[in-house]
Amino acid sequence: MGKQIKFSSTIEVLNRYYFSFTLVPLDKQSDSIEISASYSPSVEQPDLIFADVWAGIADGDTKRFLYTEVIPKSEIDIVDYAKIAARVHNSPQFLRSLNKIYNEL
Repeated sequence: MGKQIKFSSTIEVLNRYYFSFTLVPLDKQSDSIEISASYSPSVEQPDLIFADVWAGIADGDTKRFLYTEVIPKSEIDIVDYAKIAARVHNSPQFLRSLNKIYNEL
């Protein structure tokens, strides 16, 4: 990703187990990217939380799947959406996945 972006300080909670946040380009000349995630406890592995992460142009109509973040319940309470969002944002897999599709958005 050639452009530098910053993490929005606002996390929008749309409903239980779903949130979004925006990555804003520092140059203010590119579109902002909306990251959204739906997450839930795993049925097969009850000690894990699975968060499916998506990206798209902010206020756009389409999103692309980035990856699934797997979080041990022992590390983060499932109702703590802020910590889950921070975990997604700071994940190396998130950055790799976003880099791959950034120019396709």
